[in-house]
Amino acid sequence: MLVCQPAGKKATGADQVAARNQAVLWILAETGMRTAEVCGMRLSDVDREQGRLRVRGKGSTR
Repeated sequence: MLVCQPAGKKATGADQVAARNQAVLWILAETGMRTAEVCGMRLSDVDREQGRLRVRGKGSTR
């Protein structure tokens, strides 16, 4: 998902928050990731070239 603005229009903080929220909802709905997994994502977990997201699990359960 790319967020674009028409030429000459600067994105506001509210626009950026809305785009982030939309992306989070899309990830939750389309991937089946858990909320904690999405909340723990870092920008480095997104590989736009390969179209992949790295999912960091909770680790060992023992």
